[in-house]
Amino acid sequence: MLHLKIIFSAYSVSIFFVSLRTMSFLSWGGSIHY
Repeated sequence: MLHLKIIFSAYSVSIFFVSLRTMSFLSWGGSIHY
């Protein structure tokens, strides 16, 4: 099931980027806009 693996990896990568963006946003006190 290569299709499922691709979907899962894309999903986890997007989750990672969203959490990274949120952490940088919180650490900078909301002064950085993505």
